[in-house]
Amino acid sequence: MSVRVLDVWKEYVMGTTSTLALRGVTLEVRAGEFVAITGPSGSGKSTLTYLISALDVPTKGKVEVDGTVVSELNEGQRSAWRRRNVGMIFQFFHLLPTLTALENVMFSMELAGIRGDLRSRALEFLDFVGLREKANRFPFELSGGEQQRVAIARAISMDPKIVVADEPTAFLDRENKLKVMELLRKVNERGKTVIFTTHDLELAAFAERRVRLVDGQVAGEERSGRAR
Repeated sequence: MSVRVLDVWKEYVMGTTSTLALRGVTLEVRAGEFVAITGPSGSGKSTLTYLISALDVPTKGKVEVDGTVVSELNEGQRSAWRRRNVGMIFQFFHLLPTLTALENVMFSMELAGIRGDLRSRALEFLDFVGLREKANRFPFELSGGEQQRVAIARAISMDPKIVVADEPTAFLDRENKLKVMELLRKVNERGKTVIFTTHDLELAAFAERRVRLVDGQVAGEERSGRAR
């Protein structure tokens, strides 16, 4: 799934105060590409991922994903499109605390309208992230790294065309950060477009291409030796 961000601006207004999070960002991501969005805190990384995922809309400009101008859809249309096409991974995991790891993954598939043997399918994805043996554990019984791996299983369980991860390693130690990045690489190798944000250059090196944001603008980009 390809992504085109065309001259996108995003302004947040709170009372009499306004903040420009993005200032004329233009970016293209090829279908099947693995891209890191880097930059310091406040550079607009998260805002950009929210727009690509259709969680929000730009103040000005256009966001097009695989031919669909998602920035022109209404809220209900964006929600339906997102359930069918986007796997989201957040820095805070957002697992449902009253559901087990297995149930969290199954619930995601139910919301996406997937039918069939959801339990077996969910177990396959937990196996992919190395957590099949902890399928019946609740989130509070899992480490932070394990919770994020469950979140990855959940994100890819509905077979999305694009996976967007916003600072997915922010609260993890180095060992778990590397595990998460290896999993995202494997997801990409399955043919999924993967876009993730990070301020950690060691983690950004996992990507084929790194796009740097500064003060809401693209400040440059570079390709790594992984480019296909």
